[in-house]
Amino acid sequence: MLYSMTGYGSDKFTISDQNYEIIITSLNSKNVDINIRTPQSLKSLEIDIRNLLANKLIRGKVDCFINYDIQKGNPVPTLNENVLSSYLDQINNFSFKYQIAEMDNPLATLIKLPGVLEIDKNKLTASDIEIINKSIENAINQVIEYRKQEGEKTEKDILDKLNKIKINKDQIIYQKEERDKKIREDIINLTSQLPDNIDIDHNRLEQEILYYLDKLDINEELQRLTAHIEYFEKELKDNCNISKGKKLSFIAQEISREVNTLGNKSNYLSIQQIIVNIKDDLEKIKEQLSNVL
Repeated sequence: MLYSMTGYGSDKFTISDQNYEIIITSLNSKNVDINIRTPQSLKSLEIDIRNLLANKLIRGKVDCFINYDIQKGNPVPTLNENVLSSYLDQINNFSFKYQIAEMDNPLATLIKLPGVLEIDKNKLTASDIEIINKSIENAINQVIEYRKQEGEKTEKDILDKLNKIKINKDQIIYQKEERDKKIREDIINLTSQLPDNIDIDHNRLEQEILYYLDKLDINEELQRLTAHIEYFEKELKDNCNISKGKKLSFIAQEISREVNTLGNKSNYLSIQQIIVNIKDDLEKIKEQLSNVL
């Protein structure tokens, strides 16, 4: 089963008569990229929230926003007089040392410095933290369910395109005999056009023909292509591994390499036209895999 990296989840919780809402969105990304925005009162939990998101969502660009009920206002911060006094003393000493005119009212600037205004972190009880974590997990589970539903659609579409590739691959195998026969006939026609007075070493000519046919032989490429397609399909249907987007992309790249080689070596118009169709479906699969977990 496939999981998409696209997802959405939300939940609400209440602590200390303050209402909060959690919104989590997820988009595709090569690795896990987490952005968290919380009210000042919950800043102390950001590391734990980040770890929870990384462990549960594994991969993707994840935005987690926790907003409070603006009608009730944000919890009132406390002025840390010790920190403010320390900032003020250092600025005054610096101004005196370098003979810089002191600001008339430095509070407007000082109050924005880290630690001057802070929320009492001790107000978050163990029960509050449990409520917050449960709410975050509810939102995460919604994201996972959303990813699952999107992944099911993607898997069905990829399987449809993979079946088209398999049908086209079988068409190449079917046309290969006719293609090989035509190549032999073309070589024989070329040799028949040689002047009669030229002495031909037929053993050497046969060797050259065999060498040329061997260079154009596509049996190995077809065998490897078949093996890669079977491996891709097996991994696609594997329910043991949730995160397999990167692995499937690697296999798709190997399929692409064999298809390109077939196109270069086929030297037969109808097969080359089939190759174009395979490449078209394969590129669509690779685009979809870029959003697979």
